[in-house]
Amino acid sequence: MRTAFKITSACLAIMLTVLGCARRPGLDRDTQYRQRLALERKQAIDGMLGELKDAFEIVWDNVEVQDDRYTRSMLSVDVDEKMLYVTTDDGLLFILDAALGRRRAAYMPGSSHPITPPIVRGSFLKTDFIYLVHDNSIHAIDEPEREGVLTPAWVVRHNGIISTPLCETENFLFFGARDQRVFAVFKSAAEGRHDIWLIDRLDDRTKTAPIALNRVDRPFFVDASGKLYRFGGQVATMLKPLQEGLGPVNMPLLVDGPSATLLVASDNYKLYAINANNPRTIKWTGELGSKPSESLYIYNRSVYVLNENGELRAFHLDPTEAGMAGKPLWGGRPVTGVRKIVSKGKENALYVLRPGNKIAKLDTASGEILWERELPQVDYTLVNRHDSIIYLGIKEGWLWALKPR
Repeated sequence: MRTAFKITSACLAIMLTVLGCARRPGLDRDTQYRQRLALERKQAIDGMLGELKDAFEIVWDNVEVQDDRYTRSMLSVDVDEKMLYVTTDDGLLFILDAALGRRRAAYMPGSSHPITPPIVRGSFLKTDFIYLVHDNSIHAIDEPEREGVLTPAWVVRHNGIISTPLCETENFLFFGARDQRVFAVFKSAAEGRHDIWLIDRLDDRTKTAPIALNRVDRPFFVDASGKLYRFGGQVATMLKPLQEGLGPVNMPLLVDGPSATLLVASDNYKLYAINANNPRTIKWTGELGSKPSESLYIYNRSVYVLNENGELRAFHLDPTEAGMAGKPLWGGRPVTGVRKIVSKGKENALYVLRPGNKIAKLDTASGEILWERELPQVDYTLVNRHDSIIYLGIKEGWLWALKPR
């Protein structure tokens, strides 16, 4: 097992210079022009955020992911409990400390082909890993919290086109390919033995990542025709649909562990709550009003789902004094004018993005908007499922972190 290492700030600066992230003198006129435009946009955002200090504490700001000629653009930003994962158009991954806004490490997968988000956090044999897809190859990076230039523990190449995000379980990485087949990468303790196994061919393409309950090696798959499958643990066994007629599914699936419920939002305007222990059983069905958009969000034992008309609905995951699981919050009346759930707060609060790039505080007990503030125009407003921090980013390569007061 590779030993984790630390490097000094000076060494990290040298490494980032090699990757094109440090300033060097002698910029030509075009580069100076790009630099000026980027800095003007950043400064305008700084000014607007300074006027919002009554509502937000700036946790950290002006964290930069950029090259010396201002040609690099951020393509995606993801967040987990500890880290931010930034991918760039020139094929790099940068890892930042989510609490401090400090750039910890960088990974260069070997070519300028962009990394496909999201980055998946997992573990194997008591070691932390992150897994990513780059040019139809799966890269496994162990001990990702170490600092400096990261190197992969192993890389395995898929001969087809990987079309879904990865699903990490105890012993496998599952994914769907463009040819309707589903595969599993066996994570072997033996060096170089991480084989890709064909599981089966689905009746239609799958656009969403497989998902598992409690990292058990039996994930669920849903194809575009609305058929639900589950891997039974044996590669040679044909997958047979456990549910049919769910309708087109383009939204990521979600599993609620405490209630063992698989949540499937379908384009037929319905949210299906399926018994994860007995997948042929639908526990309840929620009406969405129109096609779902964005990802499902669980907070305070309710699941929140947004539709394409900007209507936010929520349903109880557990039986309540007033009724069974699946009972709608707010008497079934949706909260309108919502573009995205951004983060959560204390005492029945969610922070949501509304038209006009406004962040609003939603009281989940009543369904009322308590206040809203206009944010600067940014390219990325991250969905944070772990705490109340609101992360913003622009493609020119700057990031900010705000905490509602």
